[in-house]
Amino acid sequence: MEVPENIGVSVVFCGPGKNGWDSRLGAPPSSSRFALIAALATPIAADAQGIGKKMIAVFGAPAHPIVKSVGPGGGFGPGIAYKPKLRANEPWSFRYEALITPKRYWSTEAIFQYTTERVHAEAYARARELTRLDFYGIGRDTSLDPHSSFRYSDRTIGALMSVPFRVSRTGIRIGGRVEGLFPDVRPGKNTDVPSIEQAFTDADAPGLAFQPNFAAYSGFVILQFRDDLNQLARLGGDMRASYTSFQEQGGDVFDFGRSTLEAQQRVPGFRDSDRLTLHQLYSSARAVSGSRVPFYLQQTLGGVGEVRSFNDQILGSDATKATLRGFRDLRFRGPHLLLLQAEYRLKIAGPVDATLFVDAGTVSARRADRKLSDLAHSYGFSLSVMTIDATAVRMDVGFGGKEGTHVFFSVGPIFQQ
Repeated sequence: MEVPENIGVSVVFCGPGKNGWDSRLGAPPSSSRFALIAALATPIAADAQGIGKKMIAVFGAPAHPIVKSVGPGGGFGPGIAYKPKLRANEPWSFRYEALITPKRYWSTEAIFQYTTERVHAEAYARARELTRLDFYGIGRDTSLDPHSSFRYSDRTIGALMSVPFRVSRTGIRIGGRVEGLFPDVRPGKNTDVPSIEQAFTDADAPGLAFQPNFAAYSGFVILQFRDDLNQLARLGGDMRASYTSFQEQGGDVFDFGRSTLEAQQRVPGFRDSDRLTLHQLYSSARAVSGSRVPFYLQQTLGGVGEVRSFNDQILGSDATKATLRGFRDLRFRGPHLLLLQAEYRLKIAGPVDATLFVDAGTVSARRADRKLSDLAHSYGFSLSVMTIDATAVRMDVGFGGKEGTHVFFSVGPIFQQ
């Protein structure tokens, strides 16, 4: 059984928080960190209350530790986050974080936010480096050999604005985002496999020879039904539609646009505490005539890890952003993607939940080549330790991909925020 070193990110906050903010587009409520502390500290010892108070003092401080992943293959590492305490109902907020992992992945970011009942706006900047990302080629028919690695770093600066409103019990958020993206690809640091330039050419991996800077312009719409209940309790569904135009600066070799449609439905299970979650994701990147879509900005399937732009998280399945869990992280890559998932959640004991899941998906270099008959399949189960309204830690075990058994570990927003 293969147990990858990497760790995924399982962020499950959804639905409006304070002032109606959709927390998928920002930081989740800090109260969940306190809920985790209470859940874990109580049974530890007779003085659990004192332990819990000490942990709250640490994690609730303006400067506090975090544990999270930067990206696939890097493991997870410690960092520090700083979020100054503000007055009640203060619309302005600021957050900064920095971390490094054992595989020398690192990330640092800062974000300013302004949130009221009528508008949400933010300005942000991020720098990161991922030293050993996997690349198997482009398309559904790639194999484990050749398997290469590459080092990817980028610098991002951007701004986002969105407006929330409600129609009956449906929450609607319309917004836009503008970014400057400065990517860089270099030889990979994974000594167990060849570096990407030793196994592939620029024809196989568009953008390998050089990486220009980009300006990216996005518009999005998010629908939430019903939007007035806690995520873990509420049924109904969410939908997201977005379009992003990537414009190369100083040339037109890599001009392209990406359309994304995503939906998630939650229906009751056999017991009151059970729930079935269905998830569909469609993404298509179309290059301007004569241009190409660079491989490092193409969508991926496989495992629980991914490399996405700032403020570009998917809805995901039930409390996870995992895709094909019967395969390695980043196993399939292409401009066009289709993902279908079903996941059934049930209570085991206390804060422990389990899910049974089925994943199916495919990628293709051309939109016409994407066929339902080419779907890769996987199935498996997960175990999660839950807080009141979020996942704390999670383990996913995936089978059925004909490439072995894969185990993935994830942490929730309690440790990441």
